[in-house]
Amino acid sequence: MFQPAIRSRLPLFCLSAAFGLSLATPAQAFFDDIVKTKTESKSMTATYDLPGASNVKQVQDIVHKALTYHGDNAHVREGMALNEPPATPKRISFKEFSFGPVSMQIPQCDEAVFSVSSSDGSMAKWGDSANYMACGFRYQGGMRVAFFAQSKSTSGGVSGLLSGKTIGTMITKAIGMNSDPMAFIETSLSKMEEQFNEAKLSYSLVEMAPLMGKREVVADPLVAQQRSTEKKAADRAKRMAARSELSKLGVEASDHERFLKAVRSGDEDMVALFLEAGVVDHQAVDAEGRKPVDLAKKPAVKAMLQG
Repeated sequence: MFQPAIRSRLPLFCLSAAFGLSLATPAQAFFDDIVKTKTESKSMTATYDLPGASNVKQVQDIVHKALTYHGDNAHVREGMALNEPPATPKRISFKEFSFGPVSMQIPQCDEAVFSVSSSDGSMAKWGDSANYMACGFRYQGGMRVAFFAQSKSTSGGVSGLLSGKTIGTMITKAIGMNSDPMAFIETSLSKMEEQFNEAKLSYSLVEMAPLMGKREVVADPLVAQQRSTEKKAADRAKRMAARSELSKLGVEASDHERFLKAVRSGDEDMVALFLEAGVVDHQAVDAEGRKPVDLAKKPAVKAMLQG
């Protein structure tokens, strides 16, 4: 009766000794950590801006080499290059796919001039894998490379014990071997950056989540440019609307005397229309050295002219 008991405890003792586990750890907790299956998924995105880049094939080849550094079974899809690229580049979009109780987000590269996808199964026998996708988008003045990767790590479980996967994972960690697929993803990005530099392609990282390594994300110049363009359009629309309102009232937007009359009388609505129309100079000085704000008696009008 004693011998079987020794056999049942021997694997736990051996594992504890081999991997420095404290014998004070509750046996049940340690048993659960090994036997219960654990699956962890991580994803990351990054966007590279390449101002001045116009050679689609060159950028595509660089991305392909980077994604096959660790990955294999790379699939390249060439899109249709538009004669006139948009002012603002497209982005990776995600489509929800459901299969029974399981749902997932599938990356889409709509309107991309190319897309490259690959998978890294080099550590699959230890429960680690990763999938990569990168899309190339043209815009007026350059290109963008949008990158998406997802890793999956599985540990524990009866099947893992039987196949040696769980013990193998413990060994790789014990001897300091890095099997983290996110580290492989970062290496692929580093390879892509190296090749951008070798090809003398200027690039900047305008988006990355989560941030990897010592990289720095810069403010997106196209976003600032787009906001500036949108603001100019909105301001122009306001000016045109104000001029139209003045015209309906039979007043020219350039009528300085009518503007000063509105200032003196405290007509807030009329003063606001003149200011919005942007034709009269509300900082002009008259013959006596007075500005419109000096003629205003109503505090609200003064505030408008000082604003």
